[in-house]
Amino acid sequence: MFNFTGAQTFLLASGIGSSDVTILLESFAEPITGTKYTMSYLDTDIVYATLSPKTTSTEFISFTGITQNGDSTATLTGVVRGLSRSYPYTTNASYKVAHSGQSQLILSNSPQFYEEFMTKRNDETISGIKTFSVSPIVPAGATGTQAVNYAQAAALIAGGVADASTTVAGKVLKPSQAEVDAKSATGNDGGSVSRTLMVTPDTLRSTKLSDYVADGGTTNAYAITPVPAITAYAVGQIFSFIAAHSNTAASTLAVSGLAATSIKKNYTITLEASDILASQIVTVEYDGTNFQMLSPTGNQQEYQKNKDTTVTLGTSDILYPSQKAVKTYVDTNAPVNHANGTTTYDLSTASGVTTIAHGMARVPKKVRFTFTAQGVTVVSFLFAAYNGTTTSTVGVLYAGATIQQGMQPGTSILLYSLGGTNSNYQTGVITFDATNIYITWTKTSSPTGVYSIMWEAQ
Repeated sequence: MFNFTGAQTFLLASGIGSSDVTILLESFAEPITGTKYTMSYLDTDIVYATLSPKTTSTEFISFTGITQNGDSTATLTGVVRGLSRSYPYTTNASYKVAHSGQSQLILSNSPQFYEEFMTKRNDETISGIKTFSVSPIVPAGATGTQAVNYAQAAALIAGGVADASTTVAGKVLKPSQAEVDAKSATGNDGGSVSRTLMVTPDTLRSTKLSDYVADGGTTNAYAITPVPAITAYAVGQIFSFIAAHSNTAASTLAVSGLAATSIKKNYTITLEASDILASQIVTVEYDGTNFQMLSPTGNQQEYQKNKDTTVTLGTSDILYPSQKAVKTYVDTNAPVNHANGTTTYDLSTASGVTTIAHGMARVPKKVRFTFTAQGVTVVSFLFAAYNGTTTSTVGVLYAGATIQQGMQPGTSILLYSLGGTNSNYQTGVITFDATNIYITWTKTSSPTGVYSIMWEAQ
């Protein structure tokens, strides 16, 4: 913001050197009213002044702050000293001079003051917003970032913008309804120029497109009125509608008040009762003669819903078309998937999990294990079975010619050490999934010996 002020002559309260950037005045106030000046009162961001006017020590300055002191003096701050007398009007050290107390200061029209205004001959940058009461005159021939006049703007609108494409944002033309129906890519703009056509939602209708509308017809005579309406049937038209009624026999569809046309399923087959169900969304496509039903029939949906349902019919029961359920059964002679294999387990292994890949790609019904081990004077056998819930085991441990430990049936695997006392052993818990069999081992004390394992899964 820049504004200027007419004021009286002011006096320096004390002298200043050539490098001082604050100036103390005896007073700084409005003539007649005595209103003390502030930057806010002057409503400007900068003030230009002259020190020691009409003397050989004349110096142009500017300042951006005023402090009114309690003793009626005023301090000017933000002072720029030694402003040049000629263009470019910047500060010049040669013009910074000392001024004694009682030297005069006036608010003056220095060259820098006039630089705040526009000069008709000069190229200038304008920082303030200029509002015109009438439209300014802009010459023709604008280039680059220059403003254009009305005639140039009109010419640009008329023909200065390129046609739109997949890579250019440009001019487009709204198509006629016929051009939309014909899927035309370009159209004439009323002159001789062909323009890219851009479809708007209000012109889209079922020409190779699908409209979803509500059925307003009666049983077996469906009727829809899409917007915009069609004026004739065309091969490839697709319509979707929500049926208000279930059909009971052969059915038709009328679109936009045109002729009722047969609906067929599986190309040429006439609809049966319940092929269309109330509230079902039905999609059809015109083939030139009939509407071919693209969506599943209501009977197909009922079949899918009931195909695994066991149906018992009484002597008077009827199986309707919409009840094409089939009875399910299990073939007891079907083969049972089976897998087996062998591995080993060292009893000295730390507690952990043995993972066996059974390769059946399904969860087994049961698994069985045979564990055998033989030392110098020791032979051990253990048989285990797991059905997904319960583990059963039975086995025996021979030491020398006597039974060292009888392994009674239990809920987990128990493998005794082949050396040492019976307090050294591993216990295992069996689980399985569709990929693996797992034995989770817990080691007690320091068992030794390696067991051979045969496993089976069914």
